[in-house]
Amino acid sequence: MVDSPVLYHKHDSIVTLTLNRPETLNAMNEAMMAELERLLMGLEADATVRVVILTGAGRAFSSGGDQKRERDAEGQQRFFDGDLGGGVIERLNRCVLRLQRLAKPVIGSINGVAVGAGCNIALAADVRLASDAARFGEVFTRVGLVPDGGGTYFLPRLVGTAKAVQEGHTSSDSERRASFNVLTSGLSAGWPRSHSQSPADPPSSPADPRLPTVLSTGLSTN
Repeated sequence: MVDSPVLYHKHDSIVTLTLNRPETLNAMNEAMMAELERLLMGLEADATVRVVILTGAGRAFSSGGDQKRERDAEGQQRFFDGDLGGGVIERLNRCVLRLQRLAKPVIGSINGVAVGAGCNIALAADVRLASDAARFGEVFTRVGLVPDGGGTYFLPRLVGTAKAVQEGHTSSDSERRASFNVLTSGLSAGWPRSHSQSPADPPSSPADPRLPTVLSTGLSTN
């Protein structure tokens, strides 16, 4: 469904999950996180899927939690059979754990800004492929919050403690790109889909032509 908050597309044994709220730069709300968890639960049981790609619709990967979401009734709705419920943060944390435990490589195709919780769900992928428009940022201090979604766990392990502390306290845009270069493999040519392509359409090719080499280098699926 084109209007689903997370789109599912399968090409051979490759599944692409697309965060699909482009009008909000793919800000996370309960419906998006519930749908992502539902799809990840299905992928855990689907032996025909060998690789999962996570990306965003439009010009962003994800701008993090939706700060304009309705909070009065948050955590009270159930979206599917077996839904454990919870607010955005609880659902985000479960999705991050499912991404980490999924017994298939997860590739984050970072097509634009990935900040706040959007950054941290990208960090949960086994590998990140970034377009030239990609920007990462732990911007929680700007709103007086502590990083959620596993950010304080993943970031020091990926960039080192010093860089992680610097990013967590400053988030200066001039240094953000350099600080996070180590998060990506640098494979960006033609990947991900162009912004002019409909998020409902499959990618013009299932992967960067060098992706088989990346997948053969022993990605951790623990």
